[in-house]
Amino acid sequence: MLRPNEPMNPALTPYVPAQPESRRADDFSFRFGEGESLKGVWRVLRKRKSTIALGCFSGMALAIIACALMTRQYAATATIEVQKTDASQTSLLNSVATQPGTSDDLKTDITTHMTVLQSPALLLSVVRDLNLQSESPFSFKPTLLGALNGSNARIQDEIRRGLPLEDAPFNRDRILKIFEKKLDVQNIPDTRLITIRYLNPNPKRAADIANAIVQEYVAYESRSQATSDAQKWLANQLADLKTNVDTSQNNLAAFEQKTGLNGMAIGAINSNGGAGNTTHIPVLDGLDVLNQQLTAAETERIAKEAVYRLTKTQNPDVVASLGTTDPSYPASEIAVGDAGLDLLRSLRQQQAAQRIAYADMQTKYGAHNQRLLESKSQLDSLDAQIAEEMARINERAHQDYLLASEKEAGIRKIFERQKQEAGTLNVSAVKMQSLSQEASSSRQLYDSLYGRLKELNIQSALRATNITVANAALPPAKPKRPNPPLYLAIGLAAGLFTGLSSAFVREHLDDTVTVALQLEGGGRLPMLGNIPSLQSRGQLAANSGLGSAGEESSPLITDPKSAGAESFRALRTGIMVAARSGRLRSLIVTSPLFGEGKSTVAYNLAVAFALAGKRVLLLDADMRKPHLHDLFGCPSAPGLSDILTGKEKTAGILRQHQSVPSLFLLPAGSETSSPAELLTSNQFDDLLGTLTHDYDLVIADSPPILMVTDALVLSEKFGATLAVIRAGKTTRTVLKSLSSVLELSGSRAVGVVLNGVNTKSIDYFEAYGHDGRGEYLNA
Repeated sequence: MLRPNEPMNPALTPYVPAQPESRRADDFSFRFGEGESLKGVWRVLRKRKSTIALGCFSGMALAIIACALMTRQYAATATIEVQKTDASQTSLLNSVATQPGTSDDLKTDITTHMTVLQSPALLLSVVRDLNLQSESPFSFKPTLLGALNGSNARIQDEIRRGLPLEDAPFNRDRILKIFEKKLDVQNIPDTRLITIRYLNPNPKRAADIANAIVQEYVAYESRSQATSDAQKWLANQLADLKTNVDTSQNNLAAFEQKTGLNGMAIGAINSNGGAGNTTHIPVLDGLDVLNQQLTAAETERIAKEAVYRLTKTQNPDVVASLGTTDPSYPASEIAVGDAGLDLLRSLRQQQAAQRIAYADMQTKYGAHNQRLLESKSQLDSLDAQIAEEMARINERAHQDYLLASEKEAGIRKIFERQKQEAGTLNVSAVKMQSLSQEASSSRQLYDSLYGRLKELNIQSALRATNITVANAALPPAKPKRPNPPLYLAIGLAAGLFTGLSSAFVREHLDDTVTVALQLEGGGRLPMLGNIPSLQSRGQLAANSGLGSAGEESSPLITDPKSAGAESFRALRTGIMVAARSGRLRSLIVTSPLFGEGKSTVAYNLAVAFALAGKRVLLLDADMRKPHLHDLFGCPSAPGLSDILTGKEKTAGILRQHQSVPSLFLLPAGSETSSPAELLTSNQFDDLLGTLTHDYDLVIADSPPILMVTDALVLSEKFGATLAVIRAGKTTRTVLKSLSSVLELSGSRAVGVVLNGVNTKSIDYFEAYGHDGRGEYLNA
């Protein structure tokens, strides 16, 4: 008797469909709609519509919950008007009436009002007047964050000690933060109106607080512009100035009597000159002339020193700029007209032109071209001439600088000598001038402040403030927050955005296979078909590997006209076509991982072959987690493991199917700790040889091939291997591993079948052009 691993029939060569183009054996990257952006987007939207719908529903649900849980907040709004500046208003800085302000002045004025309306001092005044610190939301409530950073204890200590808000920084900052959060001050565009809106759970309290802010601000403006404080201050200053005026006049008269200088010294020493000053003192006049000459000499020396230092840098750009006629550049006046600068500019222009010509020749000729070498020589000659001219300019600047320094030193000696001669007279004259100026200044300041005091009296009588209340706040009828339509719209928009983002992220990260056509041409394992998701109760039980006695789990028996039954017939045909080069006597059904549905596929495939007239044995070789005995409604033991260990004989263990007489089952048997060793034994080879001789086809259900070695062992002993993968679960990474394992093991893989396909999905529709419904089959 031939063993199953001996060439009892030609080596099974799996059917490989024609490949339109060469691809790697592990290339499973194809997806429908790729390269067609709009179609691909529409496919994702249809495929992930439940995710998008869930996002929209969640967003709206959160919005509804927010509306239900949020405290109602009523917004009371008061409006004030900022009047234009009056031409009749006087200024403390000018003795003439001010002109009406410009639009920019008005904007600045409005911004200032808005800032003061939100100032801590004004807000604290409102808190004190209305006693807001004792009511919600201003009353203190301990928080978790405050417990962590210790602010709860500090605030409680300040409240316990009864400190005013000015002396309670932690409590004050807390109240101001709450106040500023509820307060909104805005300028109505293109108007002089300012709105003060305040939010509070109590509509009447919201109106009271908004009106209190306006009243407090109007009172503040009235106090600041009524100028009562300025009037008192000016009155006190005028009394002091009157005393100073009398004292300074007495001191001046006493000094004039003592020195005899009188008005002559004042007119001669007065720096302002004036048309009436005809008396001069020669000593002082000479000193003034020398001072002017010394200043001019020092300015000239500084300018020439700057020119010298700039030329010392030997930077052609800097030196060439000395010829500018800009009067704000003092050194330029000295450099203008220098023939050396004109020559330097001419040389730099030639140098720039030669560089351009040289660069152009470099692109046209080789490095040793005669014309290029001549151009390089001319450029070097120009560089040398520029360097020489720079040195000459620097030397001339140095000589000019030395000459200016000597001139300054000579004038300074004469000035010091003249200053000593005028020293004695100047001391008395300066003091005389100082006393005269002090007396004059005191008189002028007294007269000016006296006039301002009169102006303030007139101003306070005209108007105290330019703020008027345009509209007092009234208790609102409807809450401002929450706004259900707005919140629902925001929730819907946020949910839609989240749903769309999640849909495209899930699609981008989804690496699973959904239909068999996605894998065609992706490797040497041909796709033999799609097994749709089973929907009936019996079929669902079969798909999960759970069955019971008396309950049939195969659609081939319970619903032979269904799409599920037809898919197993198509799989049977595909296997027969793939095995056309030889008679298939044994087939192993495996999967990459657990839960792919291999046991269900093996059972239904055995039923399909049995219904086609073959005598079929279904072998449960998954001795780790057997399931086929549940589908047959019989116990798992005794079975395969008992035969291989010599405990039982084959004849008494085989189970015949109740509905399909030509289908038999060999259960997995008793639990064993070494299933791989039993499958590699000679006893299993002998058993498999006997079974393949007695039956037309032996179909074995094996453990997952990527998890345990049992499937690899069985694949070498059986005539063909069928891999089962599950749609929406098996990833392309798993398929790559499966393809690599099957190729390296040298197993005779007949192909791959995709189980659990959703025939109503968009992927299935794009792959096959229909939704997979079975109206025709059920007709």
